[in-house]
Amino acid sequence: MLSRRLKENIQQLEARVLQFETAQIHTLAVLESMTEAVIAVDHEERVLFINSATEVLFQIQRQKVKGRNLLEAIRNTTLNELILKTVRQAQPKSEEIQMLTPIERVFQVQTSPLSQQGKTIGAVAVLHDVTTLKRLEQIRKEFVANVSHELKTPLTAIQASVETLLDGAINDSSHNRKFLECIEEDAQRLGNLIEDLLQLSRIESKEVPLKKENVVLAEIVRKSVEHFKKAIQQKNLAVEAGINDEKLPADSEQLQRAVDNLVDNAIKYNKQNGRILLRARRDGDWIRLEVEDTGIGIPQEGLPRIFERFYRVDKARSRELGGTGLGLSIVKHIAERHGGRVEVTSRLGQGSCFVLILPC
Repeated sequence: MLSRRLKENIQQLEARVLQFETAQIHTLAVLESMTEAVIAVDHEERVLFINSATEVLFQIQRQKVKGRNLLEAIRNTTLNELILKTVRQAQPKSEEIQMLTPIERVFQVQTSPLSQQGKTIGAVAVLHDVTTLKRLEQIRKEFVANVSHELKTPLTAIQASVETLLDGAINDSSHNRKFLECIEEDAQRLGNLIEDLLQLSRIESKEVPLKKENVVLAEIVRKSVEHFKKAIQQKNLAVEAGINDEKLPADSEQLQRAVDNLVDNAIKYNKQNGRILLRARRDGDWIRLEVEDTGIGIPQEGLPRIFERFYRVDKARSRELGGTGLGLSIVKHIAERHGGRVEVTSRLGQGSCFVLILPC
């Protein structure tokens, strides 16, 4: 009987150990599968546990940091102080922290105390990477500020011209026409800006489906050059087009808009008596359309931002030429909707080359 009881107790103990081990394995599996970094420390801030996401994020190894002080493992005083407060006050904390991982990221850090029999024995921190959200939030703020500024500039000019006319200039035959022409020019600028905003919104939201067909690229380029013929003649630009009858599946209307924007830029920022080179070639499964000019060029620090909405290398000159600051952003989004991309190389004072790369 004693032997049977002992055997039953051993079986029950083994079942409990197995249950505990299974629960532990499940818990570790959950922690390891998390995309957020998880860090657990004891009451002296020695590292008890980090998950795989923490290893990858901070480029550290758990066997090397386990048992070490958190500040030695992850060198960030703000995170260290936040966890220290959690341990001392035995209360959850939340804070946004900038950290190097080794690149700079922004984390929303949630901490909670670890308790055992009513006593705080440490703390656990979960780091949510909100870098992308913060960047998008900043882009949204800049976008609103830029739109407000871009709309305000021509509106202010229109208002000033109208006030001048109402104050008596309307009866001055030598000047009234000039003010009316200024109003017309600024109204046109407003119209262009609003149209570009609507186009960009439609492309980004994908509310208008792509109507793909076999498009002859040479025809698209020919229409674009013809459309800007007057502007090309005014600057006495030489246009060289080396485009064959290559076809590609694309939305002809959107592709036309992208090419028009690239050609328009090549004219606006070119030098008097300059050149525009239009070339296209097949590169494997891709078609590369190059639009090269001999214009003012783009400084190297401006190249990474050139496709951002409202980004201008020379703001004053761009507005003077009637640019909305949205053309290249529209080109980028059209290329991406077609499964392609757009690239740029440039040398300041010598010109730029934009390459529209699309699948064929």
